[in-house]
Amino acid sequence: MNYPVFNRGFSLIELMVTLVIIAILLTIGLPSFQDTIVRNKIETQANDLFRDINFTRTEAIKRSVSISICASADSASCSGNNTYSQGWIVFIDINENGEVNSGDEIIRVAEKSDETVNINADAAFICYNNNGLLC
Repeated sequence: MNYPVFNRGFSLIELMVTLVIIAILLTIGLPSFQDTIVRNKIETQANDLFRDINFTRTEAIKRSVSISICASADSASCSGNNTYSQGWIVFIDINENGEVNSGDEIIRVAEKSDETVNINADAAFICYNNNGLLC
């Protein structure tokens, strides 16, 4: 007597083996993916700061006036420290003192970065004069 053979679907053992393989691959791949995300956040913030430093120099030359970039927590004044992860501003610095005074115009504002990224610099502000040289 011939019995029909049904080859549809998966057996329970095949399904369990597949789930174990997926779990192993996720266990190996997920930490690597998280490291990639953190690395990308750091690179993005560093590139944003580098872009704005270059922008500061270019604008100083173009406008023929001294322009500074400094760390800023409130997007309106310099915080006086070198922690750029709280944000920064680019502004026309008429008296080249690294502070936003009356008559100084804020040109660009960068908001607070991701909490996992901490950006510290050696200087509280960077100033370029109209020749593109440091003040």
